[in-house]
Amino acid sequence: MANFEMQVTEYMSSPAETIPLGSSLVEADARMTASGISALAVLDPDGRIVGVISQTDLLRAAEYTNGQTFVLPDRPVEELMMSPAVTVSPEDKVSAAARAMVKNRVHRVFVAS
Repeated sequence: MANFEMQVTEYMSSPAETIPLGSSLVEADARMTASGISALAVLDPDGRIVGVISQTDLLRAAEYTNGQTFVLPDRPVEELMMSPAVTVSPEDKVSAAARAMVKNRVHRVFVAS
């Protein structure tokens, strides 16, 4: 169990796995699978987090046809990503991150300056 009074920088995974705007859902799936993770931060051309794409988003977009169980449409991540991504400051405590997760009904937050 996390110590809710520690700073998020002591608890977070770093660096965050990311994908640029304009990338395909297929590419997002490949990156998540290769990294063993369930979501990616979506970055704009300036490297700012503008959204998050998750495996749940991919499952919702999947098309089921002719015996294939999981075919992703050729669409960019920004069509399905949650935006804005929920972020906290590096100075925030884990308790602040937990409150943000509950308030926004999400499973992850990103640490951004």
